[in-house]
Amino acid sequence: MYSTTWIISYRTTTGLWLVLILIGLAVAGCTIPVPPADDDTSQTATAPVQNGTAAETQLEDISSDSTQADPPPEAEDAPAETPMARSEFVLDSSRTEARFIVEETLGGAHVVVTGVSTAVTGSLKTSPGQVASTEVSSIVIDASSFVTDNNMRNGAIRRFVLYTNLYPEIVFTPTLLRNAPESIAIGETFDLEIEGSLSLLDTTKTIAFAVTARFESESELAGYGSTTILLEDFGVTVPMPPRVTWVADEVILELEFTAVSSGPPAGVESAQNTLVQLMDPLDEPEFYCLDIPGFGSSVQLQAPLMAHTCKPNSPADEIFDFDSVLGQFHVPAYTLCMEAAGDLAGSEVNLATCSAGSFQSFGMDPEGFIRLADTDLCLTVASGKGSPAGGRSHLRRDLTLEDCTAVAPELARWQLPGSTAG
Repeated sequence: MYSTTWIISYRTTTGLWLVLILIGLAVAGCTIPVPPADDDTSQTATAPVQNGTAAETQLEDISSDSTQADPPPEAEDAPAETPMARSEFVLDSSRTEARFIVEETLGGAHVVVTGVSTAVTGSLKTSPGQVASTEVSSIVIDASSFVTDNNMRNGAIRRFVLYTNLYPEIVFTPTLLRNAPESIAIGETFDLEIEGSLSLLDTTKTIAFAVTARFESESELAGYGSTTILLEDFGVTVPMPPRVTWVADEVILELEFTAVSSGPPAGVESAQNTLVQLMDPLDEPEFYCLDIPGFGSSVQLQAPLMAHTCKPNSPADEIFDFDSVLGQFHVPAYTLCMEAAGDLAGSEVNLATCSAGSFQSFGMDPEGFIRLADTDLCLTVASGKGSPAGGRSHLRRDLTLEDCTAVAPELARWQLPGSTAG
């Protein structure tokens, strides 16, 4: 069986590249238990100490056994600072890129081959105040998504290197996080090391990435991770096409990533098959609901969403699923998600193919405000009176994103009552 090497011989280091993506993803925020100090069965996380040695602590239970200096007398009665709750961060595929870099000699010339993939999925639970207790999911890559600057090479990678018909996914499972700070200020860069197991084809190996990351805000984490691997460590042999006379055994793996938090504050749960109903009926006794213009075969999926009289019998154009982890409002009947047209006041909301993009990320707070992630814009119905919309004296209102601090609450507070309004 040809291994990852084949990719390299075609100026493609797919296996490596994959490794990169996976690990880089982990880097995106993975928090993992740290390596055991001796042969102890517990996993621990490495943190720097004053004398320069590494203190090993359980990563997921980091504070239970830690000892801190007593506070000065004047601070004894001061309330302990409560770290901000961890949020769910999801890798943004539009701003995440995994790369592999390998050198070779092709036709007598020295060539540096770079492969790129953006088809990476994964999530983590963290916050600037709880970096050391981060939890991260497995990172999964679509094995058929790798692209280089040569289509023939791309095809060879899929058919003869990754065997994507047999192994459609590449999975990286983070296991250890070293030297992660307990907390970090927003905008401050921090370094850490991520170790984990990479499953590629039928082989699983442990690798580690050096990562530099930064919280751009409470809801956005960005970073870069890299490592160098040897092809022989993964059993990679490189069949040499006539024009390739040498391929380096060392391969650099890189990942630049952005992960965004789109989940709502605590207290708001996911909901399925529900109307999205304005709390205040305003001038419509049957209430206003989030609505797709049109009905049945005449539904207008390309038109901006609106507020419309809540319809009986749970019509497909008013039923949504709300994912409190991703912050997405999904229309199951059409497999589309609500998406902001922009991040300025007055922006409309439309339907689009579901993705991890920030314009599809909404938080719904306990008061009922639906806010576009990382903004102060809330889903708001137009003021004044509703316009006739046909049907049984139905009414409609335009729907836009407006400044949460300036909008009248009765125009911007929503609820998820299920499939029946009221």
